[in-house]
Amino acid sequence: MAKVIFQYDVIADKALRKRAELGAKEIKALIQRTGEAVIEIGRRLTEIRESMPAPVFRAWYEVEFCWNQPTVSNYMQAARVFGDLDCLERFQPSAIVALARKNVPQKVIDEAVGLARGGETVTLSRVKLLLEQAGVQSTNPSAGKHRKPERAAAALAVATVRADSAESLRQTLDSFVANLDQLAAGLTPDDRNAIADRFLQLAMQLKGLDRTANEKPTRKPSVSKTPARVAS
Repeated sequence: MAKVIFQYDVIADKALRKRAELGAKEIKALIQRTGEAVIEIGRRLTEIRESMPAPVFRAWYEVEFCWNQPTVSNYMQAARVFGDLDCLERFQPSAIVALARKNVPQKVIDEAVGLARGGETVTLSRVKLLLEQAGVQSTNPSAGKHRKPERAAAALAVATVRADSAESLRQTLDSFVANLDQLAAGLTPDDRNAIADRFLQLAMQLKGLDRTANEKPTRKPSVSKTPARVAS
Protein backbone atom coordinates (compact mmCIF):
# COMPACT_ATOMS: atom_id res chain seq x y z
CA MET A 1 0.00 0.00 0.00
CA ALA A 2 1.36 3.41 -0.97
CA LYS A 3 2.16 5.81 1.83
CA VAL A 4 -0.47 8.52 2.22
CA ILE A 5 0.85 11.99 3.06
CA PHE A 6 -1.30 14.76 4.43
CA GLN A 7 -1.19 17.81 2.19
CA TYR A 8 -0.76 20.76 4.54
CA ASP A 9 -1.40 23.19 1.65
CA VAL A 10 -5.12 22.67 2.24
CA ILE A 11 -4.70 24.74 5.44
CA ALA A 12 -4.80 28.33 4.19
CA ASP A 13 -3.77 29.95 7.47
CA LYS A 14 0.03 29.76 7.63
CA ALA A 15 0.16 29.94 11.43
CA LEU A 16 -2.39 27.15 11.78
CA ARG A 17 -0.57 25.11 9.15
CA LYS A 18 2.70 25.41 11.06
CA ARG A 19 0.99 24.56 14.36
CA ALA A 20 -0.62 21.46 12.81
CA GLU A 21 2.68 20.24 11.36
CA LEU A 22 4.46 20.75 14.67
CA GLY A 23 1.59 19.08 16.52
CA ALA A 24 1.83 16.03 14.25
CA LYS A 25 5.54 15.67 14.98
CA GLU A 26 5.00 16.02 18.73
CA ILE A 27 2.15 13.52 18.75
CA LYS A 28 4.21 11.01 16.77
CA ALA A 29 7.00 11.38 19.32
CA LEU A 30 4.51 10.67 22.12
CA ILE A 31 3.18 7.63 20.24
CA GLN A 32 6.71 6.33 19.86
CA ARG A 33 7.41 6.70 23.59
CA THR A 34 4.09 5.03 24.40
CA GLY A 35 4.87 2.10 22.11
CA GLU A 36 8.31 1.77 23.66
CA ALA A 37 6.67 1.91 27.09
CA VAL A 38 4.58 -1.16 26.24
CA ILE A 39 7.77 -3.07 25.42
CA GLU A 40 9.52 -1.82 28.56
CA ILE A 41 6.56 -2.82 30.74
CA GLY A 42 6.71 -6.31 29.24
CA ARG A 43 10.46 -6.55 29.86
CA ARG A 44 10.15 -5.52 33.50
CA LEU A 45 7.25 -7.89 34.10
CA THR A 46 9.32 -10.71 32.62
CA GLU A 47 12.30 -9.91 34.85
CA ILE A 48 10.17 -9.89 37.99
CA ARG A 49 8.29 -13.04 36.95
CA GLU A 50 11.58 -14.91 36.67
CA SER A 51 12.57 -13.95 40.21
CA MET A 52 9.53 -15.09 42.23
CA PRO A 53 7.08 -17.99 42.51
CA ALA A 54 4.05 -17.83 40.21
CA PRO A 55 1.40 -17.37 42.98
CA VAL A 56 3.35 -14.47 44.50
CA PHE A 57 3.90 -12.86 41.08
CA ARG A 58 0.20 -13.15 40.29
CA ALA A 59 -0.79 -11.58 43.61
CA TRP A 60 1.80 -8.81 43.11
CA TYR A 61 0.50 -7.60 39.73
CA GLU A 62 -3.12 -7.97 40.79
CA VAL A 63 -2.57 -5.82 43.90
CA GLU A 64 -0.31 -3.24 42.25
CA PHE A 65 -2.09 -2.80 38.91
CA CYS A 66 -5.44 -4.66 39.13
CA TRP A 67 -4.41 -6.56 35.99
CA ASN A 68 -5.47 -10.09 35.15
CA GLN A 69 -3.30 -12.88 33.79
CA PRO A 70 -4.09 -12.41 30.05
CA THR A 71 -3.18 -8.71 30.25
CA VAL A 72 0.18 -9.44 31.87
CA SER A 73 0.90 -12.25 29.41
CA ASN A 74 0.17 -9.92 26.50
CA TYR A 75 2.65 -7.33 27.79
CA MET A 76 5.39 -9.93 28.27
CA GLN A 77 4.69 -11.45 24.87
CA ALA A 78 4.85 -7.98 23.29
CA ALA A 79 8.35 -7.53 24.70
CA ARG A 80 9.43 -10.88 23.27
CA VAL A 81 7.92 -10.32 19.82
CA PHE A 82 8.57 -6.60 19.28
CA GLY A 83 11.52 -5.90 21.56
CA ASP A 84 13.87 -5.12 18.67
CA LEU A 85 11.38 -3.58 16.25
CA ASP A 86 12.71 -0.47 14.49
CA CYS A 87 9.35 1.18 13.71
CA LEU A 88 7.44 1.17 17.00
CA GLU A 89 6.44 4.79 16.45
CA ARG A 90 4.04 3.65 13.71
CA PHE A 91 2.12 1.27 15.96
CA GLN A 92 -0.67 2.16 18.33
CA PRO A 93 0.17 0.61 21.73
CA SER A 94 -3.09 -1.38 21.65
CA ALA A 95 -2.11 -2.69 18.21
CA ILE A 96 1.23 -3.93 19.57
CA VAL A 97 -0.50 -5.80 22.39
CA ALA A 98 -3.10 -7.30 20.04
CA LEU A 99 -0.44 -8.53 17.62
CA ALA A 100 1.68 -10.04 20.41
CA ARG A 101 -0.90 -12.62 21.46
CA LYS A 102 0.24 -16.22 21.03
CA ASN A 103 -2.55 -17.18 18.63
CA VAL A 104 -1.56 -14.51 16.08
CA PRO A 105 0.03 -16.08 12.97
CA GLN A 106 3.50 -14.90 12.04
CA LYS A 107 2.24 -13.87 8.60
CA VAL A 108 -0.10 -11.33 10.23
CA ILE A 109 2.75 -9.90 12.30
CA ASP A 110 4.95 -9.69 9.20
CA GLU A 111 2.21 -7.94 7.25
CA ALA A 112 1.65 -5.39 10.02
CA VAL A 113 5.39 -4.70 10.31
CA GLY A 114 5.57 -4.31 6.54
CA LEU A 115 2.79 -1.72 6.63
CA ALA A 116 4.58 0.19 9.39
CA ARG A 117 7.90 0.16 7.57
CA GLY A 118 6.08 1.40 4.50
CA GLY A 119 4.97 4.47 6.41
CA GLU A 120 1.46 3.46 7.49
CA THR A 121 0.30 3.92 11.07
CA VAL A 122 -0.84 0.53 12.29
CA THR A 123 -3.96 1.04 14.38
CA LEU A 124 -5.92 -1.46 16.45
CA SER A 125 -8.69 -1.35 13.85
CA ARG A 126 -6.17 -2.24 11.14
CA VAL A 127 -4.86 -5.15 13.21
CA LYS A 128 -8.39 -6.42 13.82
CA LEU A 129 -8.98 -6.39 10.07
CA LEU A 130 -5.77 -8.32 9.42
CA LEU A 131 -6.71 -10.87 12.06
CA GLU A 132 -10.22 -11.21 10.70
CA GLN A 133 -8.83 -11.86 7.23
CA ALA A 134 -6.60 -14.56 8.75
CA GLY A 135 -9.55 -16.14 10.60
CA VAL A 136 -8.22 -15.29 14.05
CA GLN A 137 -10.21 -13.87 16.96
CA SER A 138 -9.09 -10.26 17.20
CA THR A 139 -9.13 -9.86 20.97
CA ASN A 140 -8.86 -11.92 24.14
CA PRO A 141 -12.15 -11.42 26.02
CA SER A 142 -10.34 -11.58 29.38
CA ALA A 143 -7.48 -9.22 28.54
CA GLY A 144 -7.75 -5.76 30.01
CA LYS A 145 -10.25 -6.72 32.69
CA HIS A 146 -9.32 -5.59 36.18
CA ARG A 147 -9.13 -7.92 39.15
CA LYS A 148 -10.84 -6.85 42.38
CA PRO A 149 -8.07 -5.57 44.69
CA GLU A 150 -9.50 -7.33 47.77
CA ARG A 151 -9.33 -10.68 46.03
CA ALA A 152 -5.81 -9.96 44.86
CA ALA A 153 -4.82 -9.06 48.42
CA ALA A 154 -6.35 -12.32 49.63
CA ALA A 155 -4.27 -14.23 47.09
CA LEU A 156 -1.17 -12.45 48.33
CA ALA A 157 -1.95 -13.38 51.94
CA VAL A 158 -2.16 -17.05 51.01
CA ALA A 159 0.92 -16.99 48.81
CA THR A 160 3.19 -15.34 51.38
CA VAL A 161 2.52 -17.04 54.71
CA ARG A 162 5.24 -15.94 57.11
CA ALA A 163 5.66 -16.25 60.85
CA ASP A 164 8.42 -15.51 63.36
CA SER A 165 6.94 -17.61 66.19
CA ALA A 166 4.62 -20.53 66.75
CA GLU A 167 1.87 -18.20 67.98
CA SER A 168 2.03 -15.91 64.94
CA LEU A 169 1.98 -18.97 62.69
CA ARG A 170 -1.16 -20.25 64.42
CA GLN A 171 -2.79 -16.82 64.05
CA THR A 172 -1.93 -16.69 60.36
CA LEU A 173 -3.38 -20.14 59.76
CA ASP A 174 -6.50 -19.35 61.83
CA SER A 175 -7.06 -16.23 59.71
CA PHE A 176 -6.57 -18.29 56.57
CA VAL A 177 -9.16 -20.87 57.67
CA ALA A 178 -11.67 -18.19 58.74
CA ASN A 179 -11.51 -16.55 55.30
CA LEU A 180 -11.08 -19.71 53.27
CA ASP A 181 -14.11 -19.18 51.02
CA GLN A 182 -13.14 -15.61 50.13
CA LEU A 183 -9.49 -16.51 49.61
CA ALA A 184 -10.29 -19.48 47.40
CA ALA A 185 -12.66 -17.39 45.27
CA GLY A 186 -9.77 -15.14 44.29
CA LEU A 187 -7.59 -17.99 43.01
CA THR A 188 -7.56 -20.13 39.90
CA PRO A 189 -7.99 -23.90 40.28
CA ASP A 190 -4.26 -24.36 39.58
CA ASP A 191 -3.39 -21.85 42.30
CA ARG A 192 -5.69 -23.56 44.80
CA ASN A 193 -4.19 -26.96 44.05
CA ALA A 194 -0.64 -25.60 44.28
CA ILE A 195 -1.31 -23.99 47.67
CA ALA A 196 -3.09 -27.11 48.99
CA ASP A 197 -0.11 -29.23 47.93
CA ARG A 198 2.26 -26.81 49.63
CA PHE A 199 0.33 -26.94 52.92
CA LEU A 200 0.33 -30.74 52.73
CA GLN A 201 4.09 -30.76 52.19
CA LEU A 202 4.59 -28.49 55.19
CA ALA A 203 2.36 -30.68 57.36
CA MET A 204 4.34 -33.79 56.41
CA GLN A 205 7.58 -31.94 57.07
CA LEU A 206 6.44 -30.89 60.55
CA LYS A 207 5.36 -34.43 61.38
CA GLY A 208 8.73 -35.68 60.20
CA LEU A 209 10.47 -33.24 62.54
CA ASP A 210 8.32 -34.48 65.46
CA ARG A 211 9.24 -38.09 64.77
CA THR A 212 12.92 -37.23 64.56
CA ALA A 213 12.80 -35.35 67.87
CA ASN A 214 10.98 -38.19 69.69
CA GLU A 215 13.15 -40.99 68.44
CA LYS A 216 15.73 -42.20 70.97
CA PRO A 217 19.21 -42.76 69.63
CA THR A 218 19.92 -46.44 69.06
CA ARG A 219 22.66 -47.78 71.32
CA LYS A 220 25.51 -49.35 69.47
CA PRO A 221 26.45 -52.86 70.60
CA SER A 222 29.50 -52.83 72.82
CA VAL A 223 32.60 -54.38 71.42
CA SER A 224 34.84 -56.26 73.80
CA LYS A 225 38.40 -55.09 73.83
CA THR A 226 39.62 -58.35 75.35
CA PRO A 227 41.79 -60.19 72.84
CA ALA A 228 40.35 -63.48 71.69
CA ARG A 229 42.02 -66.59 73.14
CA VAL A 230 43.76 -68.64 70.54
CA ALA A 231 43.20 -72.36 70.84
CA SER A 232 46.36 -74.33 71.24
